[in-house]
Parts: sequence; C-alpha cells; structure tokens
Amino acid sequence: MILAFDTSTPACTVALFAADGSLFASRDEVIGRGHAERLVPLIAEMLDGHLPSQVLVGVGPGSFTGMRIAIAAAQGLAIGWDVPLHGMSSLALLAATAPGDGPVAAAVAGGHGELFVQQFRRDHFKPTSDMMNLPAMKVNGMRVGGSAIFGLMMWFLFLRFIVPILGIFYGTSLIADEVEDKTITYLFTRPISRSAVLIGKYLAYLASTVLIVLPSVMLVYFLVVPVGGASIAATFPNLLRDLLLLAVGLAVYGALFAAVGAWVKRPVLIGLFFAFGWENFALALPGYLKRFTIAFYTQGLVPHTMPQENLLSMLQSFFRESVGPVQGVLTLVAVAVVSLALAARAVERREYVLEQ
Repeated sequence: MILAFDTSTPACTVALFAADGSLFASRDEVIGRGHAERLVPLIAEMLDGHLPSQVLVGVGPGSFTGMRIAIAAAQGLAIGWDVPLHGMSSLALLAATAPGDGPVAAAVAGGHGELFVQQFRRDHFKPTSDMMNLPAMKVNGMRVGGSAIFGLMMWFLFLRFIVPILGIFYGTSLIADEVEDKTITYLFTRPISRSAVLIGKYLAYLASTVLIVLPSVMLVYFLVVPVGGASIAATFPNLLRDLLLLAVGLAVYGALFAAVGAWVKRPVLIGLFFAFGWENFALALPGYLKRFTIAFYTQGLVPHTMPQENLLSMLQSFFRESVGPVQGVLTLVAVAVVSLALAARAVERREYVLEQ
C-alpha cells in the first residue's frame, strides 16, 4: 500500500494506492490554514493502523508554506516507518483523487494568483502535457504575465512616448536653444569646426538621455517582471536587447530633431507633430505611409518585447505591418547619419544673425 499526500493547496489531500497504482481511498479536506495540525490526524484516519510500503509527497507547484509542511511530515513518517520516500508532482496527486476513467487535468493556484495546469493519463497518472503556468495579471479578462506587461510598457511608454519626448526637447535644443539664448557665437568662435561642436553636443545628449532612461527601465523591470512568476534570470537577455533598442531610438530621434532644430524656427512644435501626430496617424493606416516614420522601423526590432498573449498580439498586429530586423537597423542608421549630416551642413553654411 502506498501513502500519498499533499498540502500545497488550501486542501489537505491524502490518498492510498494499491501496489499496482490503482486508487484505494482518498480524502480531500479544504481547510485553508492549519495544514500542520490536520495532516497527521488525517493520515492516521486513512491508514487505520496499517503501515504503508512507501510514502509519496507532493512537491509542488503550489503554496510554499504548504509544501514545507508536507515534505517535513513525509520525512518524519518515512524515517519512523523505515519505508522509501518519493516526491511527486502535486498536480499528479491532485489528479489521482478525481473520479472517472478518462484523462484528467489538474489545476492548482500558486503564489501571486498564478495558476498551474497539467493533464494526466489514468494509468499511473503520467503527464500528457507540459505544465502550464498561467500568469496572474489580467488585461480585459486575458491573463498576461509580468514579462508581457513589461514588454507592453517598453513599447507604448518608453519607445513611443519617453524616447520621442527626450529626442524632441533635447535634440532640438542642441542648436536652437543656443540661438535663442544668443550664445551660439561663443560656440562657433572656438578653434574647432562648427560640425564638430554639433557632434560633441549630440554625443553629450545621447549620454545624458541614456542615463536618464536607464534607471527607470531597470526599476520597472525588477518591479513588473516577477509578477506572475516570470524569471528575472530568464528574461534578462531580453532586457539587454531592450536597453540597446532604447539607445538606438534615442540616437535616431535625437539626430532627426537636431536637424530640425538646425534648419527651422520653432522646432519643438514640428517635433511634437511628427512624433505624436504624424507617426500615430501613419502607423494606423495601411499602405506605405508608415515607412516615413521612425516607429515603423523600431517596432521591427522588438518581436521579443511585444507581448504574445491574445489581446496584446492584436495590438501588435494592428500597429505593425512587418519589417525585417536588418532592414530596420539599416534604415535607422541611415536616418541618423543623414539627419546629422543635414544638421552639420546647416550649422556650417548658415549665417547666424542674433536679433537684438
């Protein structure tokens, strides 16, 4: 006779199996708390003075406190009875208590509201599917994990809002603010070329904005990704790619708006219209207009960041037509280089007359 029990759920589950694996008897009492007080008396009632030939204990997934209680009790009983002790999936033990003859699926709630599900065969309760971990958070009724929420924030918050904003206000100010503050002559009278001054200010912009964005991204990552049980170690390579993509976005938007600031007056208004008017309008339309936006090419580099859960996949498919990573990188590099070249041409050839 085999004794099996599990306390990884709000219930105390105890089962007795014959040597051939067939279920002999089972008890499943939902008690919420108090597993430590109820488990041993329940086992004694089930055994009714008989001695099992071996002990099986549920080792999760499920409540960490409940698993500790079951494992500690199993070790003590196995030592006292001098019988073998084996660990078994809590889902399999739960499935063994289900009535009927066909395949059975078991589900157990874990920490933070997540749900673990697996399907089993009746003969020896061998799994017929991988264990699925359904995340805890929901968006419009659809479960999404912390990594998916982080990907959504990376795209809509950082890449589509914060990065363009920084590019607009910092990029356009590289030359335009110097003209407005009447300090441009102090820069251009130095013994270096005007284009070198522009490139130096652009590199300073890039370094400062990266240092602004980096801490906030890291904070959001460590707060959001663990929600739903996602592994920080497993998703960390994606974080590094996201940070690189943020740097690329800052570089391209900064170069584009530096050119705008070098050529026209009131560059901030033009930048706001481009980033939050034109780009959103063009991305929502079918056809080739979206190719005249930066976001069209940056989104081609983030298939690992854009969420894959149903609802969010619909958002992804709505906003992206599809562009290959190589084409996206080459186009973004070309935009940055051409923009910087145009900005350098403007500051080299333009005569700045300061208004009194």
